[in-house]
Amino acid sequence: MSCATFGPTDGAAGGAGTGGGAGTAVVGGAAEGDGAGRHIEFSGYGWDIIESPSRIGPGPNRFSSANVRLDERGRLLLSTRKDRSGWSCAEVFLDKSLSYGAYEVQILPIEGGLDARTVFGFYTWDGAPDFAHREIDIEIARWGEESAPNLNFAAQPSEGHKERAAVSEIDLASPITLRFEWRPRSLRFVALSGDRRVEWSFPSPSPADTIQSLRASEALDATGGPVATGEPGATSEPGGTGGPTVTGGQAAAAGRGAKSSSPTFVVPPEGDERVSFNLWLFQGRAPERPARIVISRFRYFPLSD
Repeated sequence: MSCATFGPTDGAAGGAGTGGGAGTAVVGGAAEGDGAGRHIEFSGYGWDIIESPSRIGPGPNRFSSANVRLDERGRLLLSTRKDRSGWSCAEVFLDKSLSYGAYEVQILPIEGGLDARTVFGFYTWDGAPDFAHREIDIEIARWGEESAPNLNFAAQPSEGHKERAAVSEIDLASPITLRFEWRPRSLRFVALSGDRRVEWSFPSPSPADTIQSLRASEALDATGGPVATGEPGATSEPGGTGGPTVTGGQAAAAGRGAKSSSPTFVVPPEGDERVSFNLWLFQGRAPERPARIVISRFRYFPLSD
């Protein structure tokens, strides 16, 4: 068994990235007396399941290994559920660091969508506080507001730094692909759902345009992945096809990101970060209904020379 502390120190700032708040979680084995921590294999990688019977960040929430399982087809299922102790959530961490490269997750349609208080996170996290824990976020969340956009991109720290985050909307009733490409001096975020593609680059290559959207069929290569078009953040048709153009300032209104003074870095450098998936409750507030996310595949592509 190994134990680690996960999450931003300000776990109460709902949407404060997807990393957990201050708290000790069981990883890769069972804590004495609880017998709950587990390790699983999914998509060719090993994953540690977070177990915490007490409330920790994000949220704060309780996290249970009972909410993480593989189905008969080897897909990863994350759930929220209510028992006699209240609501519990789900989180897994990759058991090793992958460094720079492209990270991609494919998700089945989310039946009934997500409750406005439920958050799905796909992100990186380093337990050391340097470079805002090297946190890079893609989240599906409305932060408790039914009318808020449901897609969130961020390079932490984003709270109070509107240029470090962006929001948009995706269709949860279609298969979803989420991807971020991490290079030493840039990040590119991509979301594909239905026939739409939403994309954001940080730092933004254009001060006037932080999010672009276009038909996914116009921006896929022969393998089904995003087209490599040269500069990070470029689309196959500059400006897209009239899709949303959204400034990162809207994300700040959702209360996202770890609180900090002006960061002394732009893109975090590689370190001991690990990628994670989690499903949790904004501010630990009870949702109207439980949620389930089915992840069909995770892929990683090392940074090419």
